[in-house]
Amino acid sequence: MIQRIQTISILLALAFLAASCFAPVAALVSLNGQVSAVNLFGLNPGKAETPFHIALMILSGFIAIIDLIIIFSYKNRKKQMNICMINIILLVCLNLLLFYQLWHLKKIGIVESYQVTAVFPLLSAVLTYLAYRGIKKDDNLVHSYERLR
Repeated sequence: MIQRIQTISILLALAFLAASCFAPVAALVSLNGQVSAVNLFGLNPGKAETPFHIALMILSGFIAIIDLIIIFSYKNRKKQMNICMINIILLVCLNLLLFYQLWHLKKIGIVESYQVTAVFPLLSAVLTYLAYRGIKKDDNLVHSYERLR
């Protein structure tokens, strides 16, 4: 059911995740004055420099796949709700890992400034939670109709 509001929520969450993967989430200025942008794929897009970037790439790809699974498992609402909760937890972990990595870079002497896209994974988690609530409402509505029969 592509016309449900939960599907639109999940698609927006997927779009925000994709935007945070390709748009810079922070600007790093090294001690010698070199400026570089950081996205979820690393300092240089397409090349992961640290284990944090590899973990961020794998986690963001896994979350995108889970978003698509949520959209296409509309016939089983219970499964869809469980996958939504797992996805929310993974999105929060992605955000924590991202900010830990940036904090670690700041600790070793690289000054950073965050971009607006740094909160997109968290916004994606909020949209996934809204989709979870919509799925739960649909499930409760179906169960109330079953009680009336």
